[in-house]
Amino acid sequence: MTRPLEHRCALIAGASQGLGLEIARTYLAAGASLMICARDARRLDQAFRALKTQAAAIGPAGDRQAVIALPADVSQAHEVRALVDQTLAEFGHLDVLVNCAAVIGPIGPLEEVDAHQWARSIEINLIGAALLTHAVLPHFKTRRRGKIIHVSGGGATQPLPALSAYAASKAGLVRMVETLAEETRASTSMPWRPAR
Repeated sequence: MTRPLEHRCALIAGASQGLGLEIARTYLAAGASLMICARDARRLDQAFRALKTQAAAIGPAGDRQAVIALPADVSQAHEVRALVDQTLAEFGHLDVLVNCAAVIGPIGPLEEVDAHQWARSIEINLIGAALLTHAVLPHFKTRRRGKIIHVSGGGATQPLPALSAYAASKAGLVRMVETLAEETRASTSMPWRPAR
């Protein structure tokens, strides 16, 4: 079995279930060490235990891989900062950020849904992605390497009646990533210095 991510470290947000957990399993099988996070501590612990079992089943190579879990709400800047700081403290470096943290949000016509829940969806799905990026990008620029993967969905490509918060957040996410690509393209040809 090839292990193309051996000696790599990945932070996977929203890894307690669904696609995020499947990505974590795939990265682990490919050799990566993992920091996983999610808001639900109970589900996160279940995912953590499953991944530790998977690593043990890999054999001696799996013994060299670390799996760490930390509950975190990606919409909260201080929690994201603590998450990234702990990841760097544990691994010494970070190679990949995968953001699968998202909620569907309120379902129904815009004028009928709860405004707080609508805004909360934007906070998690879009602002959370921006906060994660903000936290890891200086490290990636200093090392002059790193991958950022944000997971979008159908809301970014077409209207989704009754799912306006999800659609708006995912469309915004795509534009943020496109803009980030342009911003970082310019910086890759010159040494990067953090703002003072």
